[in-house]
Amino acid sequence: MEIRRRTRRAGLLLVSALALAACSNPAGTQSRAPAPSSQPAGSLDQSTRTCDESVFGAVPPGRDDAIVTGDLTFLGLRLAAGESPLGTPGDRTGIVKSLILLGAGASVTISVGPAARSHARLMYTAESLERGAPNAPLSVGTPSITLTGCPDREGQFNGGFIVDGPQCLPLDIAQAGRPAERITVSLGAGSCAS
Repeated sequence: MEIRRRTRRAGLLLVSALALAACSNPAGTQSRAPAPSSQPAGSLDQSTRTCDESVFGAVPPGRDDAIVTGDLTFLGLRLAAGESPLGTPGDRTGIVKSLILLGAGASVTISVGPAARSHARLMYTAESLERGAPNAPLSVGTPSITLTGCPDREGQFNGGFIVDGPQCLPLDIAQAGRPAERITVSLGAGSCAS
């Protein structure tokens, strides 16, 4: 009888652990590569993430709704135009998730336009992903990040944006071998001019 109780208890612990893992990775298709954060705690203004810190697995659907520029793809980000609620200025924040796909061997720096940094930040560092949640302060995000892709495969970087309300967000994109450009993405703001 005691052995059955222990076996049942061990089974319940295993099921609980699996459920917790599924909640932290809802798609169940991606795993975090085991690598430490490249940023010391509190150093969020100049962030980097490399292939060793990328995620991997089957790419979820969403390429049709992606925003693509050069080797950079924000998966499913076109759908964010209709998302709401996304927080309210000075009151609460919201999160918009978008997996970044980066071509093999590519490197890119993504920066929130300077005028928009008091309303939106990037959430692509390990620290911002750990600290970010709806209603978290914007300071958990970073204004800029440099992503270095994998040399032999497409890199995948989980993350998104933390915002204090619907907006047309300007992003400055710098990729090796391409002129710098600014794109505008709608985060709960409907249609935005480019």
